[in-house]
Amino acid sequence: CSSDAWMGDAAAFGREFRGARILQALLTDLVRRGLGQGGRHTLLLSGQSAGARGAMVHLDYVHEMLAAAGLPDAAASVEVLGVLDSPLWVDISPYGASSEVLSSQCQSVYSFAQVKHLGGGGGGGGPPR
Repeated sequence: CSSDAWMGDAAAFGREFRGARILQALLTDLVRRGLGQGGRHTLLLSGQSAGARGAMVHLDYVHEMLAAAGLPDAAASVEVLGVLDSPLWVDISPYGASSEVLSSQCQSVYSFAQVKHLGGGGGGGGPPR
């Protein structure tokens, strides 16, 4: 577990939240090992629970990430598919008045972990509102 649902790239509270950097390193290694070279390949990005949320956030950006890893024609040479197992939550009011709403907690994590792949296209965007 990357402790940031595989989305962040920052240090906060004396901890590292580097899920996006871990994914970029994995994609770089796959390109180094031949992904997208010598024919069309299929890349399956998958996750379960928090990992599925990270995969869901990054799916639209995998071709950009592959290009950054040294595969400029990634869209032509790699088909990216996603399998998301339980990435969603039901955003309901908490039972107790002392509890924080999950969407507010997520926005805090997106902010301190410097999550980049949330809407806005092109790797930009910020916390959802």
